[in-house]
Amino acid sequence: MTFAQQSPYSFKDQSDQSLTEFSSSSTLISIPGHNDIDVSFKSTSNKYDENTTTEYLKVDIGICTINQVESIKTIRAYKPKDISLLFRFNQETLSLCSNSMKNEVMIPLNQLRSFKVSSSMIICFRLVPNFQKRYFRHTDLSLIKPIEVTKDPTNFNIEHARSMTLTPLKEVQAETLHILEAGINRLWFEKYGIANKITLKPKCQWFYITCYLPRQTRAVYFPDNENLYHFIMYLKGRFKLPITRLKYRSRKGDICLLSNDQDWESAKSSAIKTENFVRFDLFIE
Repeated sequence: MTFAQQSPYSFKDQSDQSLTEFSSSSTLISIPGHNDIDVSFKSTSNKYDENTTTEYLKVDIGICTINQVESIKTIRAYKPKDISLLFRFNQETLSLCSNSMKNEVMIPLNQLRSFKVSSSMIICFRLVPNFQKRYFRHTDLSLIKPIEVTKDPTNFNIEHARSMTLTPLKEVQAETLHILEAGINRLWFEKYGIANKITLKPKCQWFYITCYLPRQTRAVYFPDNENLYHFIMYLKGRFKLPITRLKYRSRKGDICLLSNDQDWESAKSSAIKTENFVRFDLFIE
């Protein structure tokens, strides 16, 4: 679980065109089944005034799916901190960040139509049409105040997004996601009596794939709803190696070539269900 400190930002509310400042204050979140979790902080920096300090919760993301008006875009993190979601309690904002939080898209909570964490720990939220947002670039993470820019520095291109689905990294604890959901419910939906309804898709199956490389053996997790091209791109980014040929082990024990999406479906069909995993073997040349 990650908590940190950062400066406040402001948004111009479209309803009354007044400037709303988000100031620092202590936040207490109650979660069913957990003790009250105090996430209040004090500034320890002597560079900035204490009133410019606020808190955020960070969730590192592995896969970000952006549902746009006429298309669906999927972005993958090939190393930790490529993609992060920040929830700022005092500012009441969500931010999608890239490149170790150096690039940021900030969205006020009042631009959310719904927000849920599924039973499989997937973050899902819907946005209002033409939702409000601001862009920031952090040239020096040791400095609190970033630089506001006019174009999206993340290259996520969320301008026409209707909803997003975020798959956290495996290292993210379930408690962190419960705090995230409870905090957003308390500060936006419950506070203003807004119905937080969203239809979640059935749980996506993940494969545990043992990868036999020329000089080592590694293991990866990968969802079953992705195609072979995305899988190869993921492997290249993960292992930093050229890939000339892929093969998989069938249920009969045969080593079969993996060269197209039909082979990919056959490889997934050959996966063996164990007590904890659905797994198959992959040979990378």
